[in-house]
Amino acid sequence: MTVPISAPPHPTFTRARARVPGFCRRHFTFRGSLRLHRAAIGWDLLVAPLNVVLAVGLLGLRILGGLLALARLPRAAQWCRARRVLRPTALGRRIEHLIRTELLRDPNGFGDADLLADYAGTRTAVSDMTTSLGTLTTGAIAFKTVTPGVVSLAPFLAVGFAQSAAVAAFPLGGAMGSAWYWMFPTQAPIWMMALFAIGLLALASVLTTFAGIIADPVQRLLGLHQRRLYRLIDRIEADATAAEPQSAPAFGTKEHLLARFGDLADIVLSAIRHLRP
Repeated sequence: MTVPISAPPHPTFTRARARVPGFCRRHFTFRGSLRLHRAAIGWDLLVAPLNVVLAVGLLGLRILGGLLALARLPRAAQWCRARRVLRPTALGRRIEHLIRTELLRDPNGFGDADLLADYAGTRTAVSDMTTSLGTLTTGAIAFKTVTPGVVSLAPFLAVGFAQSAAVAAFPLGGAMGSAWYWMFPTQAPIWMMALFAIGLLALASVLTTFAGIIADPVQRLLGLHQRRLYRLIDRIEADATAAEPQSAPAFGTKEHLLARFGDLADIVLSAIRHLRP
């Protein structure tokens, strides 16, 4: 949602909007994103997956802030929106720096630090959605079923591993073992499913850190990066030119909501499969 601007367009922001297409071509193509993600090699491998978990709390505060705003409690709503839940990453700081120096070129310091951090934080949600799409594709191709996350994918991998191990150990040979376990499928123990889930979570954390290398070019081609940057510039201009502080929704709530919906679907689907007789 674009925040209404109470003053004529500022030339700084008019020029910034004109730079958006070139900015996206430099940094959100495959090569550009690959250069960006060099900054993620290091502590980001731990911080990025932590932010996926912390994003649940962030979304909760965003929803609470919206409800408080509807209840005409602006101070409490603003307090919820101002909470910084996600931890800063080297990749996020790099993107914030590029927005300030290349896109805004703001000698006067336009661009609230919290707002820029919110923009960078949307990448956590998009990266999480990209990883979930990978697990969904893996489940569809390998197991012909819906697996929106590692929680629902792990049991299928564990069962497949247990089945293969049982066939290999069958005393009458692999061919007879395949026939036997086709008629009487083996089951994976809980501890094996847990080990596969832990392993998948570790792998997913690395993939989430670098998922932007794939997600950035796709979003640029679809125009998502451009629209998000235009929306960011609108917000920064509104804050910089308004006579009074704007009461605006927090940036990036939609992306976090979509990502958490995928997590919820993963947990619910796994529970249904586990409880189903």
